[in-house]
Amino acid sequence: MQRVSASLSRKLGKSASGRRFASTLHNYPVAQLTKLSNGVRVVTQPSNNEQVAVSVNFNTGSRFEDAKTQGSAITLASAAENAGVSTKSGAEIQEFFGVSPKDQTSSLLKKLADVTAAPKVDAALIESRRQWRAQHEKNIYAGQVNTDVILDRLKASAFRTTALGYEYGSVAQNLTPADVEAFHKKQFIGSNLVVSATGAVEHDKLVADVEKAFGSLAAGQKSTVEPAGFIGSDFRYREDSMDQVQLAIAFATCGINHPDYFTLKVFGEMIGHYKSSEYTIADNHTRLTYEIAAEDFAYETKPISASFSDIGLFGVYMRAEPEGLANATYALCKGLTYMANNVDELDLNMAKKRAKRVLAAELEKSQVLASKLGQQVTFSGRPISAAEAEALIDTIDTKHMAEVAQRYFVDVDHVLAGYGNIHELPDYVILRRKSYFLRY
Repeated sequence: MQRVSASLSRKLGKSASGRRFASTLHNYPVAQLTKLSNGVRVVTQPSNNEQVAVSVNFNTGSRFEDAKTQGSAITLASAAENAGVSTKSGAEIQEFFGVSPKDQTSSLLKKLADVTAAPKVDAALIESRRQWRAQHEKNIYAGQVNTDVILDRLKASAFRTTALGYEYGSVAQNLTPADVEAFHKKQFIGSNLVVSATGAVEHDKLVADVEKAFGSLAAGQKSTVEPAGFIGSDFRYREDSMDQVQLAIAFATCGINHPDYFTLKVFGEMIGHYKSSEYTIADNHTRLTYEIAAEDFAYETKPISASFSDIGLFGVYMRAEPEGLANATYALCKGLTYMANNVDELDLNMAKKRAKRVLAAELEKSQVLASKLGQQVTFSGRPISAAEAEALIDTIDTKHMAEVAQRYFVDVDHVLAGYGNIHELPDYVILRRKSYFLRY
């Protein structure tokens, strides 16, 4: 990466907002990391919050399943929820979390340890997951679509030949409690576990509490995952009775540890967020959203992304009317291609400020920060400080941004997911052609 010019750095330094974000990010306490003898890692970052947010993260999920054990991870999450524990179930991380007063952290850790060590799984629970998935499908086809559904369909289409393409909540037809138990025994091990905490936390005390709660957990052997192969493709569900269209176009990008990760975060801020109900043409739009707003092509546009250990998806979500959908989609593809070929320094400067604002906002949310710390240690092996993230953002200049954008978005295959009255949605090959300009 190359650093921004000295003149641009001076401009950033002179702004009040630049000084405020720099002060917040640079003065935030540094996280501490300790590894226990059984492989469990403990990471803490104190904050001004009077409570303690705890996140128990196992490096497992649907990507570690196979055709026989598909649905095991989400079933284990349901068992924890039935025991009163909040969970998040992803492709590569199973998170169990909670918040407690400072003097009750040990009790919270014990509860999380008990629930994750001995989940109560039976045939009835597995069947309830199957029924939930069936109802979820019915709801989708009845028009209950949101960005999470769109992103899940993108992932399923893009990685359809591997476990990374398993759709959220899918359960193998012949999954048994014994299959779930075998998955649990293999995946819920010390070497897969990161316990993260933020708020009114004392590192040494938390390490002792984690040792007491999870010290008996076997270290085990970490599993490997099948490499994710991206397939340019699309998923289209046409339902003419729907009065709006929801779709997204995305591209294969880098994994969460790649140097381009933060560059793509800034590119997302360059794309910007637009809602017709909240903005007018006179508002400060990005280059991509300006044309969409000026021509009233869509109700909403925003960047969407999903990051995994070795690959990622990055694209743009759009909600629009059926009439004029072709023009709206062309404007979206043309805008992405233009931005990749013409990175404006002022636009980049503003996007970097917005990216820093997002970092600063995350520091104020203890549970969000605890989850992020767990994710960082799981994938990177260490916490990444806010100051380090800010420094990485500051190194991005127009040349580097153009190189990254052209690498991932220009003249490459995409994946698309669309729902609604999509009779005007152009063919895949036509949209593929919009990913580059002909220059003579």
